[in-house]
Amino acid sequence: MDKKITDVKARMLTGSWRCGKISYKDGRALLTYTIADSRGYEVPETIEVDPESVCLQSPYTDAEGSRLYEHDIIKCGADLIGELLYSRLKDTWLIAFGALAMGADSGIDMDKVVYSGNVFTRPEDLE
Repeated sequence: MDKKITDVKARMLTGSWRCGKISYKDGRALLTYTIADSRGYEVPETIEVDPESVCLQSPYTDAEGSRLYEHDIIKCGADLIGELLYSRLKDTWLIAFGALAMGADSGIDMDKVVYSGNVFTRPEDLE
């Protein structure tokens, strides 16, 4: 039985990232996204992804208008760097600054944060 969750981004087994809908089947994490075929029509494609890298889509965008996801590293001003987290227990988005966490809606202008990678970024991804 497939269990649909929500919009996510996840790392493909080849290392690059895709955004789409996640489902789980036979112990595998499967991401379905759309691609354009040779005629320009959008068709669904499903691939296996690293289940540890699945990140929920947040309701926030960064300063460039790009969607932010769970476990993204964001710069909030010149000196403040945090990780965007989702609390399933409290059903709310948080930013963790080391051992301190605060609500993403508590005083930080999320439209001005700068995306700086995510906790799954590998050294080879930065080259």
